[in-house]
Amino acid sequence: MTHINYIPYNDTEVIPLNDADKRTIRSFFQAFSRSYVAYNQQARKRWGLSTAVQGHVLHVLYAEPGMSLMGLVDRLSMDKGFLSKQIQQLVQMNLIAREANPLDGRAISLYLTDQGRELKMQIDQSMESYMNGIMAGVPLDKQAQLVESLDWMLIGLQETLVKQMEELK
Repeated sequence: MTHINYIPYNDTEVIPLNDADKRTIRSFFQAFSRSYVAYNQQARKRWGLSTAVQGHVLHVLYAEPGMSLMGLVDRLSMDKGFLSKQIQQLVQMNLIAREANPLDGRAISLYLTDQGRELKMQIDQSMESYMNGIMAGVPLDKQAQLVESLDWMLIGLQETLVKQMEELK
C-alpha cells in the first residue's frame, strides 16, 4: 500500500494518483458509506429518530443553544420547510423546546430539553464506540497519522464541495 500525499484543493498542484491508489480510495469511500448508513439507520430506529437530520439538529443545538430556525438552516445548509418539519417532530418528541427569544420576543429560539440532551449524549457514546471499532483495525503507531490524513481529506472534501456547488449554479 502506497502513502498518498494530500494537498489542499486550493493549491494548483496535485500529485497524480495511480490506479491502485484510486481503487483504494474509492473502495474506502464505498465501504465507509455503506457501513455508516447501516449504522445510522439502526441507531435512528433505536432512538426513534426518523431522519439523520434530526440527530444533526440535536448536535447543533447542544453546541449552540438558542439558535433560531434560520440559524439551523444556514448551519446545516438545508431547506427551511424540510428542517421546520424535522424540528416540529423533535418538539413533539419532547427533545426540543421552542422559546421566545429574550432579545426579540417575535423570534423563536430552539433549545434541547433534558430528554434531548440525554439522547444527544447517548448518540455521542454510540458514535464514539463506532469510531473506536473502526480505529481498532489501525495499528497504534499509525492512528495519529490517519487522523492527520483525515483532516487533510476533510479540507479537500469541503473545498471540493464548495467549488462543485458554485459550478452547478
